[in-house]
Amino acid sequence: MTVREMAEEELDKINERMFEKINRDKRHLSKVELEKEIIDYLSKRQVCSLATCGKEGAHRISVVNYVNEDLTLYIFSECGESSKTLKRTIQWLSELLTIKELLML
Repeated sequence: MTVREMAEEELDKINERMFEKINRDKRHLSKVELEKEIIDYLSKRQVCSLATCGKEGAHRISVVNYVNEDLTLYIFSECGESSKTLKRTIQWLSELLTIKELLML
């Protein structure tokens, strides 16, 4: 498989075709509307997949439970062999921008 960077025009064409296929119009939401949509989406689900990569480079996807309080996620997982990797990943994630901070960019 070859990986290459796509030009913005190519990405726009792909997006247009995607919206045509799903028979939906593009919407440009305000930050407040987008935040509401994200919170609504998160509130309707309690399970997600979290992909991690161990120190040795081994990839793993863990199914975790979560609850949200607005844009803050609280992640729960069963203890097991992957719990150390999961714990490191969650610590790393906590250092990243929150969803709310990303919306303010």
